[in-house]
Amino acid sequence: VLNGYQFLILFGVLLFIVLGRGGGVTFFYRVTFVGGFVFHTFWEAKAIYALSYFALLLPLAVEGYGGLILCAQKGGRTDARLRCGALAACVAVAAVLISGWRTPWLEALLLRDEDTGAYREYLARHTDLRVADGRYRLRPAGDTSLLLRTPRGRAGQNGQKNARVSIADAAVAYGDLNLTFSRFDDFCYIQFRANQKYLDVSENKAEEGQEVQAYEGNRSAAQRWRLRDAKMGAVNVIFGADMALTYDLETRRAFLSRYAPSVSRAGQAWILERVD
Repeated sequence: VLNGYQFLILFGVLLFIVLGRGGGVTFFYRVTFVGGFVFHTFWEAKAIYALSYFALLLPLAVEGYGGLILCAQKGGRTDARLRCGALAACVAVAAVLISGWRTPWLEALLLRDEDTGAYREYLARHTDLRVADGRYRLRPAGDTSLLLRTPRGRAGQNGQKNARVSIADAAVAYGDLNLTFSRFDDFCYIQFRANQKYLDVSENKAEEGQEVQAYEGNRSAAQRWRLRDAKMGAVNVIFGADMALTYDLETRRAFLSRYAPSVSRAGQAWILERVD
């Protein structure tokens, strides 16, 4: 639907270029659009900046369709016939491009489908996952006989608000978790059923090697996590902008390290297991 909507707007702009009249209010939109495009080309070229300029195409598209109606009403005039001929040529060119006519030089010009695979890979590695709220276990992908756990007891260790988090043998450890996603975004909160505390980063410090802990639930930024696909049925548990929950099989530690999706950094892949 949105692709069709976008086509209608862009085709209306094409009509405006061929049939539209200069001057007036549309001059402001044209200058702003072209000037903004040139500015961001040299300053910082990001797709997100195109959104505001795309809105400027709406009145130009309206003018374009209006010009088409006037062209049809003035079919007997020579000027109108010339414009309609130019319009027909534009439509023919657009139809050829949209139909997928492929030649080496055209593909090099438009880069049709050149980066589709890379783009899908980027989405898979940078798009947050959302699963149903419920009861789960987190197991290290490097050794699924272990799981993420914290000591039993609501008071944690020595009556403190926080408790240590580690990975331990699933045969002797209780590591069931409650995953609850926010209603407004893709953050989730990971609660240990052993002591009702939440997976937490002390003082919200997103630093390399920072230990994680179990802490009383407060729904703060220090307890917000995101899930991302790590392939092969595994997930990455992301904290902040670029940190990932990491494990060390030798020391049984659970800590933060820099998220590295392109190299599949060891210790960042977890198996999320649903518990019925």
